[in-house]
Amino acid sequence: MTTTAMGFLGIMTDRRHGIPPIAEPEFCSHLCRAAPLYDLKVLIFHPDGVAADGSYVSGYQWQNGQWEPVHSPPPDILYNRCFYRTPEEKRAAAAALSVLTRCLPWSRGLPDKWGVYEILRRSPAANALLPETELYSSSEALGNMLAGREYGVSEAQNRLPRQAYRTRCNARQTRGRRSKGAGQRQE
Repeated sequence: MTTTAMGFLGIMTDRRHGIPPIAEPEFCSHLCRAAPLYDLKVLIFHPDGVAADGSYVSGYQWQNGQWEPVHSPPPDILYNRCFYRTPEEKRAAAAALSVLTRCLPWSRGLPDKWGVYEILRRSPAANALLPETELYSSSEALGNMLAGREYGVSEAQNRLPRQAYRTRCNARQTRGRRSKGAGQRQE
């Protein structure tokens, strides 16, 4: 990598216990190791690492095989990897995003899972791969749905495309033939 990178990628992630205190450290370290191939510099940070005025960001960089704490200017590109567990976490991330006005967002939040399902269901190719899906309404409704099934969510309820089913069946038949002795008659 040259001394000056072409771009600066910031990955905003959740806090966790451990060293480094970032969620998905292995995933983040893979991104950091790949970044020089694209002439990028990478900073991993939490929403609370963003200065109130957005002038700098405190986070971590992968340097010489280890995580180092750093303070830096805001990144050019922002990859939001936060998964909010509480309203407070969502507000903290929103506050950080609101002051990082010069960052180009690389990722946007997906709509709710049901919205994604509804979109995929409209595609014949994707619909063939989707398992039976119900919108969660209450623990009672979920209990009733599961009670109607011998083993909870049954594999038989999954709607696999026929080709995938045939492939699995052919593989089983091939394994069955290989397990018989070389001189034995195949059925």
